[in-house]
Amino acid sequence: MLGRIMLLLIGGMLLAGCETAPKPAVALTGNPAGQASQSARLKVGEQLEVELAGNPTTGYNWLLTDFHEGPLKLEKDDYIPENRFLTGAPGKFRWVFRALAPGETKLEFRYFRPWETFNPQQDARCEYRIAVE
Repeated sequence: MLGRIMLLLIGGMLLAGCETAPKPAVALTGNPAGQASQSARLKVGEQLEVELAGNPTTGYNWLLTDFHEGPLKLEKDDYIPENRFLTGAPGKFRWVFRALAPGETKLEFRYFRPWETFNPQQDARCEYRIAVE
């Protein structure tokens, strides 16, 4: 009897640990192959997630080059490799923002080698216009 109770408790803890994070209200993606411009609308309190494909092992990084807090607050930025066990594998650069107040803002990302000058003929740029209601 005690074994069954322990089994139920352990099973319950395992299921509780499987809870996933809530999905963002808006998810935007881009590709380093070229220029992109998108727009999105959010409500105060909602999350915005931006994911851009890239490979930092080449020296190229996506950098947030134009952003002014106000309507949005940057909560997190990270890099997620597609394969953690494969050196040089591409992945996704990710930024998570929270809508704080009504207004409009722009997010500009550039994909280039930080020690080089940005070259629009060779490097990529993504721009997002965000409206918070």
